[in-house]
Amino acid sequence: QRHKRLMKNVFLTIVILASIDKGTVFVETPNIAINTTAIFGKPTTPTPEGVYLLKKVYSTVLQQNILVFREDEDSLYAIHSTVNVKGQQREERLKSATPMDNKISNGCINIPQKDFDKLWNSKQQMVLQVY
Repeated sequence: QRHKRLMKNVFLTIVILASIDKGTVFVETPNIAINTTAIFGKPTTPTPEGVYLLKKVYSTVLQQNILVFREDEDSLYAIHSTVNVKGQQREERLKSATPMDNKISNGCINIPQKDFDKLWNSKQQMVLQVY
């Protein structure tokens, strides 16, 4: 009986896999399927590796919804839709063949708006694994 209860809870959590080296974000659940290129942190402000519970927040700085995965004393790391930063052409970089030019953020993970909306609209708990 206890085992059945534990297994049931596993399916209530969405696991998001984010590969810095591959430059991708991957999710596959019965309700959400995402396999997309992503923008990660640059060498001076890398995206932190680890496993994180995501928290839904509205960012007044970005003026958009974000999924916070880590907060330090002076830094906040989140998944959010691609931000238009002058001169960085982030949308075009997501379409490039190599992930090498996608390491330009201050540590956040940027994904296309349509994929971010799928995550934001989910009612399930979300766990992010960055590796």
